[in-house]
Amino acid sequence: MEENSYILWWEDEVNQRFAIFKKYMTSSKSTFAIFWTLYLVMTPQNIMIFVNALPYIILQYTFIFVMYLIESKNAHKKYWLPVVYTEWCDSALWYYSLIINSNNPILFEMLGSLLMGYFELPFIQSKIIQNFILAKHVILWHYYKYFTGDVIDSQDLLGHIMMFLHVLIYNFISHHITKVAHEKYLFRKAKEKAENRLEVIINAFPDGFFVVSSNNEIEYANLKMLVLLECTQNNLIDSLSLINFCEGKKYSSLTQSNFLIDHINIMFSLDFNQEMMFGISMFNNTSIEWKGSKILWEDKPALVITGRNANHVIELERTIADDKFKTVLLRTVSHELRTPINAISLLTEELIQEPDIADKYKDKIRMISVSARLLLTLVSDLLDYSRMLAGVFSVQKSWFELKDIVERSCELINIQAKKKNISLIIRIDNLIPKCIYSDPLRLSQVLLNLLSNALKFTISGFIEIICLLDMQNNLKVIVQDSGIGIDKEKLQHLFSEFNTCSLPVINPQGCGLGLHISNKIVRELGRSYIEVDSTKGVGSTFHFTISISENPINIKYEYFDIENCVSEEINFLSINLSTIKSNNPQVLIVDDNDMNRAILSSLLARNKIETSEACTGKEAINMVFKQDCIKKPYRVIIMDGEMPELDGWEATKTILDLKEKEKISFMPSIIGYTAYSTDEDIKRCIECGMKECLIKPCSSEILISAILKYL
Repeated sequence: MEENSYILWWEDEVNQRFAIFKKYMTSSKSTFAIFWTLYLVMTPQNIMIFVNALPYIILQYTFIFVMYLIESKNAHKKYWLPVVYTEWCDSALWYYSLIINSNNPILFEMLGSLLMGYFELPFIQSKIIQNFILAKHVILWHYYKYFTGDVIDSQDLLGHIMMFLHVLIYNFISHHITKVAHEKYLFRKAKEKAENRLEVIINAFPDGFFVVSSNNEIEYANLKMLVLLECTQNNLIDSLSLINFCEGKKYSSLTQSNFLIDHINIMFSLDFNQEMMFGISMFNNTSIEWKGSKILWEDKPALVITGRNANHVIELERTIADDKFKTVLLRTVSHELRTPINAISLLTEELIQEPDIADKYKDKIRMISVSARLLLTLVSDLLDYSRMLAGVFSVQKSWFELKDIVERSCELINIQAKKKNISLIIRIDNLIPKCIYSDPLRLSQVLLNLLSNALKFTISGFIEIICLLDMQNNLKVIVQDSGIGIDKEKLQHLFSEFNTCSLPVINPQGCGLGLHISNKIVRELGRSYIEVDSTKGVGSTFHFTISISENPINIKYEYFDIENCVSEEINFLSINLSTIKSNNPQVLIVDDNDMNRAILSSLLARNKIETSEACTGKEAINMVFKQDCIKKPYRVIIMDGEMPELDGWEATKTILDLKEKEKISFMPSIIGYTAYSTDEDIKRCIECGMKECLIKPCSSEILISAILKYL
């Protein structure tokens, strides 16, 4: 036994045996009173015996009085009373054995031994003291005649034998009792510890539960359930009787009743361990979800009913539904806006190239084109935000010319800058390679957002964009202006989503997502965020750094000097159609939007490309099959995505299936042309068999280049 556990066992054993000792003493008091009363009544001639025993009776009651005084004390102050009492009793029994029955003292000795084994020796921790008390008992009962000189007879020999048996039995029983008592103590403490742990776990369990018997009595209820329903275990049934399910939130079909207690009562007819979802109720603005199962509780049928706070679950479901609705809404709005923006962009490009239109009108048409592209950036912000919500926002890196991206970004705001007499300046470090490796579309989006914000809050002066190569060969971009500046307390909220109110309101535009999304893009491109320095009334400077790859093998770069220029327009790609005019290529335009078909047909006709039109995917399949039969197959198909009857993706799969089954001899190159612009939409186009995917709005140069690639 470990010392600490032994001490604890001894204290525990003392307390338990002292309680037994108290019961013994209390009962012995009555026994003494009855015994001596009967003795005096039946044998009044033995009054002298009663008188002789009177000191012992007084001592007995003295022990009882002391026992009541010390019963609240600790074990070290209580154990000596049973020891003294036992020693006194053992001595008294020895004395009376000599007076009453000196010829047969064995019964008196055995009684004394029992008292010693039960009330005295277990209280003593020291084995030496135990053996000393045992030796005293043996000498007193068996060897006192050697000290008095009395004659030793055969009965004394029997007493000696009993003495040895007594010592052996005591040692065996003492060891056994001590071991059993210690193990019992350890078991009881382990049980108490397990019960305490279980109680802590049950009370800390996030769900409330209770056990109800078939006669509607609560056998057990944890603290969480009582707190949840704000009641006690005694009135828990009354509280349950008032609970009914919310409208549309009753899952159980056990009964048509809307009250929880009715479903609980009927559940006793179900099989054991069958779980049943009841539904959701409302209690003190708390949504509680109920479920139950039939079990055996103390060999009797019972139900364990669980109720959990479902507020967070309902809130999570509502948030998921809102996010899903928001994502679908943003995706749909983006798609629907891109279609008319695409029409405006293509029409303005076509009108600008018309020789019959005067230059003064071309400037206005160019303003319409720029406005359409600015509108497209807002649509892109909404789409990017929906991607961020869905966790699918990403960048696509490629090689491109930095100068081209910077000039195109400046072109979109240059017209407005001229009207406000603001100088737009571009400075590009000649150490920067002509081609860099990053995401050109995302970089252009960031530049346009920063330039647009600078234009909003600059009344006069300049807007300057500077591109530098830092010591780590990273690209550092600086956009600074001479605007009104930003208050320092508002800088920390500058990149928050839907943030428009924290900026100085001179010309509020947009939806408050531009800087938030631009910050995310810069983080993806360069592992850092946009930094801003601003002085009220002086201007603001936004700067960020992105990583660019080293020069690829076998590519020669041309460097250019730092420029001070105003970017006004871009030289568009010139396309040579001489090689395709003689081949008379055929292009099928498949789109359910009449305006889109008309614009594309006009654009391709201007470039001497013959076209046909189809309104649905089903109509396109029939036309492909018909043209193939007359040996004049379409070379290219411009395929929209969303269409009635049969969408563009399924139509593409069907045309591929016709080729695999050799029902058509020539497979046209199908180019996806859709306003859906997420990565999943583009992936869907490629997976269904399209050669590539163009996103609306798309410039005429990119569109014509894609068609020429497959002609």
